[in-house]
Amino acid sequence: MVVASRLIALPVYVYILNLQLWPLSVYFVYDQTVMSPCHAEKAEELKQSDVFQFKSFLTLLGSAVQRSSTRGYRTSLAQAAGCQPTYLSQALRGNVNLTPDQVHGICRFWQLDPISTEYVLALQQFDRAGTQDLKRFYKTKIDSMSKDHGTLAKQVGASSGT
Repeated sequence: MVVASRLIALPVYVYILNLQLWPLSVYFVYDQTVMSPCHAEKAEELKQSDVFQFKSFLTLLGSAVQRSSTRGYRTSLAQAAGCQPTYLSQALRGNVNLTPDQVHGICRFWQLDPISTEYVLALQQFDRAGTQDLKRFYKTKIDSMSKDHGTLAKQVGASSGT
């Protein structure tokens, strides 16, 4: 069973007494990130939502976690980021910052396209910026990317409507 062209289904079986095979669970592997079927569904939901509405990575991450009712979603996000779930929880509270590599892993887990991934990485860099000058730089970049995305979305909508 293939969910998307980049996902592979791997059945997991349990041997119970007299060698009968019982399916335990199915996990989908995407670029070395393991997701259960319900996590793959949640990742698809986020992919469909518009990340360009967010102006802070912390707000985006918090919203994604809050929207997810899937058990173990936070642990899966931490695994995708390559950190411990407790570290991810600290990041959600604003006590620590995730690295660009960790944020990129989360973007891969969410299955974002390259433009959305670049936007999310810019949000993360804005959140981490230490000087007002660097914050202004990333704010300008984020606003420009958001505007370009809005313009492109309108053009695509207008061309598909005809």
